[in-house]
Amino acid sequence: MSSHDPAPDSQSVHTVSSDALPNRRVPDQFWPVVVWLGLCGVVFAPTWTSLFGKWVELDQSYGHGFLVLALVLWLVVRALPVRPASGLASAALTTPFVAFAATGAAALWTLAWLTGVEFVQQLLLPAIIYGGLILILGSGALYRMSVPVGILYFAMPVWDYLNYPLQWLTTKASEFALWAIDIEAEIYGFFVKIPQGTFEIAGGCSGLRYLLVSLLLGILYAHLYLDNRRQIMKLIVSAIVVSLITNWVRVAALIAIGYYTDMQSPLMQDHDNFGWYLYAGAMIPWFWYARRLESDPVEGQRAEASAGTQANSGTPARRWFWIAVAAVVLCVPAGTQLMHGLTKKQSVFAPIVMPASLETGPDSMDWNRIAFRFPNAPRADMNGYTQKFEGSYVALESKQQMTIDIYLYSREEHRAELIQYNNALFDGRLWRPLDTYAAELPGYQWLELEHRGSGERSAVLYSYMIGGSFFTGGVSAKIGQLESLFLKGRSDAALLYTSAPCEREDCSTAKAALQALMTSQAGNIESAIYKAYKDSH
Repeated sequence: MSSHDPAPDSQSVHTVSSDALPNRRVPDQFWPVVVWLGLCGVVFAPTWTSLFGKWVELDQSYGHGFLVLALVLWLVVRALPVRPASGLASAALTTPFVAFAATGAAALWTLAWLTGVEFVQQLLLPAIIYGGLILILGSGALYRMSVPVGILYFAMPVWDYLNYPLQWLTTKASEFALWAIDIEAEIYGFFVKIPQGTFEIAGGCSGLRYLLVSLLLGILYAHLYLDNRRQIMKLIVSAIVVSLITNWVRVAALIAIGYYTDMQSPLMQDHDNFGWYLYAGAMIPWFWYARRLESDPVEGQRAEASAGTQANSGTPARRWFWIAVAAVVLCVPAGTQLMHGLTKKQSVFAPIVMPASLETGPDSMDWNRIAFRFPNAPRADMNGYTQKFEGSYVALESKQQMTIDIYLYSREEHRAELIQYNNALFDGRLWRPLDTYAAELPGYQWLELEHRGSGERSAVLYSYMIGGSFFTGGVSAKIGQLESLFLKGRSDAALLYTSAPCEREDCSTAKAALQALMTSQAGNIESAIYKAYKDSH
């Protein structure tokens, strides 16, 4: 043996602390957590199915959903404690409270599933998962699991309520940008009219997807690399600012491109990638700024190591008791779905039967229904409705033509919702929006359209009818759905869509006829919709 070879001294082997060696043990709670996540995947399959349907639409606001889900699973496993601390016990009040809250959330999810309210199901799902993890891991995981599970909300379609304020901000920012570069434009609601054409700042142009991705990146980066709260807030706020400004620049640039190219640029038809290129470029300096904010890496590692080697999970017997409680939490939704599946009958939806006053026209009215639809009458582009009514009418004195379309959703589910991204008030391939403004009738909105081929104009008077109430916008209608469900016990939602052709550029006669029709018949139409909803099962 060479003199340079160390002697096999057993004492020298044990001089290295076991804490200094890399610990490759599987965390004690790994398999209970895996079982819990698997059960949540099975029991809440209806919600996951609706989410997957949103996530596969990669060009929409939630196309990053599968990536978020993978991050959640990785962060949860990463946050699992390697060595539970034997001297710690679950807080006497925290864990029972979590058990009560998780059970209540599961019961609410069951109610939302029975009534077909996907928004509430999606809102409760991460909370239920989080509650079960706390029961399994103990109250010490309250903080450690908050971010890993919480980022799942950035893939939930619960952010659509921000679309309206984001659209408003984008419209105002675009108006200022166009003024700054001396482009003449008229703003009507979310429509921007320039001499070359009209742009609609629709829900997909609000910048919601850039905001969600920025929030996700900001919180994830802060969770992994930052310790200081002030630095974390700076990073997240800067991510929000970058996302908003990037979208404002994108929309203003597209309008300017349409102005200077006389609407002939290919970006007028396909500009999704254009926005992502701008966003990627804007995030490069943001990552540089995030790097500058990073805390001392050694301190961060010490904090992470300390969190990873302790678990406030109590004695083994107590820990398994709360694991059993977590499993019991799922009994309510699982049992309800099982019983519903055994007793489920095929849905039958009753037709919308209009009152006699809209079938033949009473003596006190001045219109009659006809058997055919007028050519070039605009239609809403709706998907997934359960019942539909179409009617065409002629005013006996003025010969004004009118149409009434009703799209009723007696039961809502994925891609079968009144307020969804795939629904539109007109077919953009056939019609060009000219103007939109509030009607004198409460809850109604005017929309003026021009046919792209013939140049004919039409006036549209529409309203979202939710549980007997009338709304003009998507956000207010969504909120109205929640109020109707919990306060009235009604889940019916419908779009009432009336239209009339204009005389060249004059829509005054068409608007007067539509307003008279709705003033006298709105109550009868609402009653017909409610009857069709109640008679469906």
